[in-house]
Amino acid sequence: MLPLVTDFLTRYPEINIRLVLSDRNADLIDEHMDMAIRIGALPDSSMIATRVGAVRHVICASPSFLAFHGVPETPAALATLPCISHDFLTAPSAAWSFREPGAKADLMAPVRVRLAVTTAEAAVDATIAGIGVTRLLSYQVAEAVARGGIADYFSAI
Repeated sequence: MLPLVTDFLTRYPEINIRLVLSDRNADLIDEHMDMAIRIGALPDSSMIATRVGAVRHVICASPSFLAFHGVPETPAALATLPCISHDFLTAPSAAWSFREPGAKADLMAPVRVRLAVTTAEAAVDATIAGIGVTRLLSYQVAEAVARGGIADYFSAI
């Protein structure tokens, strides 16, 4: 977000921004916010929403981890690998959801959580270090994938 905001501020010097980065859904009225960018399904509300993009879950590991353990061919193969869970304010999930193209229901794949963290950055760093496999949103791993520190090897919807 920050690179987009700094670019915007450079283009429009008369505008001031208070940027709040949070994993919770803020109450825009009570917290005096003009807008929010949220990921996921929106609850029914009287607010106006416009879709500005799409993100997807990706399963990632470091190249060295994949060289040692091999690339899992199916979601079920994740049960045999150490995983890094990114869960904010919840207990680590014992299963990750996947959806086959055209399927109406999610497939739940059991995972063995070796490390649970509360920030995406920590999950990326641990993944680069070869601790395990992680499941994050595509934008959260984009920089590390571009640098080659981790490989996005299959996507989950």
